[in-house]
Amino acid sequence: MEKPRRPDQAAISTREREALRINILPLLAASPSRSITLQLANVLKTIVAHDFPQRWPGLVGEIRKLLSSNSVNDVHAGCIAALEAVRAFRFRQKNDILSDIVKQLFPTLVEIATQMVRQPPNAAQEIPTMLHLIIKTYRTTIVVNLSQHQQSNESLVPWGQLLFAVVNLRLPKEATPEDPEEREKSEWWKAKKWAFAVLGRLFHRYGNPSQMPSALHDDYIEFARRFVSTFAPEILSIYLQQVELYVSNQEWLSSKCQYQIFQFFTEWSVNTFLSFHPTRTEMCKTSVKPKTMWVLLKPHFEKLVSNFIFPHLSFNESRRALWDSDPVDYVRVSAG
Repeated sequence: MEKPRRPDQAAISTREREALRINILPLLAASPSRSITLQLANVLKTIVAHDFPQRWPGLVGEIRKLLSSNSVNDVHAGCIAALEAVRAFRFRQKNDILSDIVKQLFPTLVEIATQMVRQPPNAAQEIPTMLHLIIKTYRTTIVVNLSQHQQSNESLVPWGQLLFAVVNLRLPKEATPEDPEEREKSEWWKAKKWAFAVLGRLFHRYGNPSQMPSALHDDYIEFARRFVSTFAPEILSIYLQQVELYVSNQEWLSSKCQYQIFQFFTEWSVNTFLSFHPTRTEMCKTSVKPKTMWVLLKPHFEKLVSNFIFPHLSFNESRRALWDSDPVDYVRVSAG
């Protein structure tokens, strides 16, 4: 439904609307700068929200054509267009329009991303930028709902394999900036952050039957049972590997990826980490949900607490410097 037009807004004629729909995707592919691309993307989202599918039934086909092109610029534009298309409908309940977009575009997107992740990472920005956009597109579609297509093994398996591969990527030093703050913002680490975020969202909202709200039970309980027995153990294993690489100084891990790991463990209600004592192992066991995960977690528990969690809770020189320079930011960072 279109929003009422303000008095100071000029009406766009039907002919001009048609011209915008015809030209917006080619303009996106030909964009000479990021700032222009962002503006065009925002315009595209607005057009999609108002005109799809009634006035623009061919949109998905046009996006697929871009994604299938041999031109990097076209594929990049297709990734942006896919993201803006799903953004236009992400907050709607029982969303048939979004479900249809997902079913038509996501097999192509996951195939493209899988091919990208098989190539050795380097400093070029094309691949990590598109990888970041594709994974962010998936995350955008699961804010409120998880479509039937996404619940199927046909979709879940290739996307799960892609997300695991991105999380496990070993990035050479030359592929990312040397400065840690710049590295956090790099496209490779954005891609990894969104991969962590998707796995977390799938587990937190749809994949943990022991913590599922009753309102979601009818729609997702069967998916949750499959997910927690098949995918959740693999997520745990991969996250423990990431922690091991990080605490042994074999790999750098961005603060946002670390946050996602913490969130994953928090979902199991492992709050007794904060008051760990060797005699309290049984208490911790009862707090890990689903309890079947305790078998996998137990061998790593003490090392995880002492080497990963405790250092994050300790008041060190870095935190002291932040407290002295900006107490408000210190509280924000500590609360996060």
